[in-house]
Amino acid sequence: FTPSDLDFLLKTNLVSMFELTKLCHPLLKRSTTTDDGERALSSSVINIGSVAGVTCMKSGTIYAATKAAMNQLTGNWACEWGVDGIRANCVTPW
Repeated sequence: FTPSDLDFLLKTNLVSMFELTKLCHPLLKRSTTTDDGERALSSSVINIGSVAGVTCMKSGTIYAATKAAMNQLTGNWACEWGVDGIRANCVTPW
């Protein structure tokens, strides 16, 4: 893999997801409360990962690393944002 391969996959699989989800956080948080401050339905973040991010494979090292980072970031957001009624999950298809 070249440095440009690494840069491309990081931007495509991780940075774009990170930036978009962070931009959505205020909207997701606001949607979990009513106008009078009561708790409403929860919001949800769903990311599309890959089984490559949770198991070792013989190819796609950089791809797998970006998907593993996505899994970890999603799990941390679930812990951090859960108190605001925001769920976060990462689907990891084969």
